[in-house]
Amino acid sequence: MKTIKNREYSYNHTKQRMLERFNIHINKRDYNKLCNLISSRTIVMRESVTQEIHIIDWKEKTFTVVFNTEKNCITTVLPER
Repeated sequence: MKTIKNREYSYNHTKQRMLERFNIHINKRDYNKLCNLISSRTIVMRESVTQEIHIIDWKEKTFTVVFNTEKNCITTVLPER
C-alpha cells in the first residue's frame, strides 16, 4: 500500500526530523509559521519543478529545508553540514 504524502504527512516527517537532527520539538502552529517563512524567502536551490531548498532562521537557529511548491509546505529539514 502506497503512503499518501499530503501536508499532514509532511508535518509529521518534518516534526520527526527536527527532533532527530536538532532536538527541537515543533507543533502544528510552529510548522505553519515555518511554512509561512518560506513564502517570503528567496530560493537557494531548485531540486525539481516542485521541490526547492531554502535556508530559514527560526528561534535563533538556521535550518535548511525542502519546500514543496505544489503542497505549499515544508517536506523535510536537512541535517547540519
